[in-house]
Parts: sequence; C-alpha cells; structure tokens
Amino acid sequence: MATASMTTAYADSLTQKKNQAKQLESQVNQMQQQIEKDKQQESTYQKQIDSLTASLRTVSASLSENQKQYSEILDKVNALEAKIQQNQADLTHSENELADQLKYMYESGSQSYIDVLFGAQSFSDFLSRLSEMAMVGQQQHDIVNTVANLQHELVAQHKSLDADKKQLEQRRAQLLQLQSVDNSLKQAKSAALRNIQSREQKDKNSKYTLESQLKMTQAQIQQIIAETAAAETKVQNPTYIAQTKSSFTNVNANALIHYAEQFIGLPYVWGGTTPNPGFDCSGFTQYVFNHFGISLNRTAAEQFAQGIPVSQGNLQPGDLVFFSTYAPGATHVGIYIGNGMMINAEDAGLMITSLSNPYWSSRYIGARRVMNAG
Repeated sequence: MATASMTTAYADSLTQKKNQAKQLESQVNQMQQQIEKDKQQESTYQKQIDSLTASLRTVSASLSENQKQYSEILDKVNALEAKIQQNQADLTHSENELADQLKYMYESGSQSYIDVLFGAQSFSDFLSRLSEMAMVGQQQHDIVNTVANLQHELVAQHKSLDADKKQLEQRRAQLLQLQSVDNSLKQAKSAALRNIQSREQKDKNSKYTLESQLKMTQAQIQQIIAETAAAETKVQNPTYIAQTKSSFTNVNANALIHYAEQFIGLPYVWGGTTPNPGFDCSGFTQYVFNHFGISLNRTAAEQFAQGIPVSQGNLQPGDLVFFSTYAPGATHVGIYIGNGMMINAEDAGLMITSLSNPYWSSRYIGARRVMNAG
C-alpha cells in the first residue's frame, strides 16, 4: 500500500510537470513567432524610415537650390529695378531737355520761332536755319525714343523675372509641403518603430522568463524521475515502511488545523520561525507540528524528504503539501486542511489558499504524511 501510494504521488507530480513543460514549450514557441513578426515589422518600418530620410535629404537639397536661385533672381530684380529707375530718370531728363531745346529754339531770347526763320538774310539762309532746327529736334527725339525703348525692354525683363520668381515661390511651397508630409510620416513611422521595438523587448523578456521556467521544470522532471526511482527502491524495504509508520505520532488533525489557523494574518518573514515577527513557509509548518510533538526539519526541501509520499487524490487533513516555486525541487510547503485547501505562509502573509489556484496547481510537486491523524 505504501509502495503504491509513493509511486502514485511521484507519478502525479511527474505528469503535472510534463504537462507544465509542454505548455511552457508551446508558450516559448508562440513568443518566438511573435518576436519574428516583430522583427519583420521592425524591418519594414526601418526601410520606410530610411526611404523617408532619403526623400527629406532630396527635398532639403532642392529647397537649398531653390533658395539659391530665388536669391539670384531677387538680386537681378533689385538691380533691374535700380536700372529702370535710373533709366526713367534719364528718360525724364531727355524729354525735359528736348522740351527745353525746342522751347529755346522756338523762343530764343526775345525772338520768336517765326522771327528766327524770317531773320534769314536770304532764302538759302532761311532753309539752312529751318534744316538746323529740324535736325536738332530730330536728334533729341531720337535720344528720347532710344531711352524709351530701353525702358520698355527693361520692363519686359522685369516681368520675365517676376514670372521666374513666382514659379520658384510655387516650387518652394510644393517642396515645403512635401517636406512637412515626409516629416510627419517619418515621425509616425519612428513612433511605430519605437513601439514595436519596445514590444519586441518585452516579448524577449517574456521568452527568457518562459525559457527559464521551462529549464526549471525540465530540471524538476529529472529530479522527480530520480526521486521516483530512489523512492521505489526505498519502499521495497518493508523495514523502512514499518519503521516510518511506527515513528508517526497520533495527532488530532482538527486540533492541529485549529492551532494553525490562529496565526492567519501574520506577515511573511524570510527565515521566520516564530509568530513574532512572523513565519516563512517551512518555519510555520515546523512551529505548528512541533507544538504537537512532531519534529520537522527546517527547510521545505528537507521536510519533503520526511514521512511517506501521498497522492493528491488521497490527501488527508494534516498532510504536508509541497511546491516548486523559485527553484527546482521543494521550495514551498503548506498544511492541507481538507476540501482542496491549505494553510500556508506565502508572500502576502499567512492565509488559507486553494490548491486549485492556477499559481499553486501549476507548481504542485507532491505531499508527505508525517503523522497518524486521529
């Protein structure tokens, strides 16, 4: 009977750990797939950012060239405007000079234009004076026309430069708009890249945690296999079974549980073995069982090596239940109180907890009976 009980207990623990390992392997694979997706998305975002960065460099170069050309045209416009103003002054001066010349010729001194003509001594002299007046007037008129034509040409050049300037302004507006769009897209893609990188790092951290748990579980599986083999060998010895059972103390399980429950609410204290300041898990079980004359070893691992293994289906109030938490093997212990519940000192303090709680059920490794329950 003891042999079957011990073998069943180890088999239950081994099955649980193998199932846990299988689940962890599945989670590791899923996390790796998610990491690969993250990397692909990261690569896509990076390529898009690189493309936008290249586009922004091109736009920036175009804007610089546009500004250079615009500055050159502004210089030309300014120079041309100065030239137009000067030419306008020259035109005004020439026109005034022509008017003054004609006025002088028409009304030189006290003589009128007619007087000048009729003051000729002969008809030949009259023709000469008329021709001279006409020639002077024509010369001045030609000068005015030349300056005026130049003014028209300068104005036409100014219009052409204005058109070029307007075209450059439109091009600059287009480039600035493109630059704004590229910058917005780059910022959005950069934010998305940071998010995916952050998620990828979290995925990696989760994967590392799962892999660590998997390694721990695999180590626990090997330990359970080894313990199973050792236990099966050990329980073949009738003397061991008889001696172990004969060493059990008769204890009222209800009294033991009632005594343990009075400490509910005490804080968890690492290394604690007394109510003040508080207990750790094995310190609590040692203290309670010692009150009833049962000597337990100090640590959960050492207590796991005491008594007789019991399958989870055959648990009785007063049995010790063990869990593998932060390291392989038994690292946590509680007292079974019936109905799938245990009382234990855990991080949140001393409390009653269900064995079906996902945290504890996934870490359960077995139970030990160390007394005869009365």
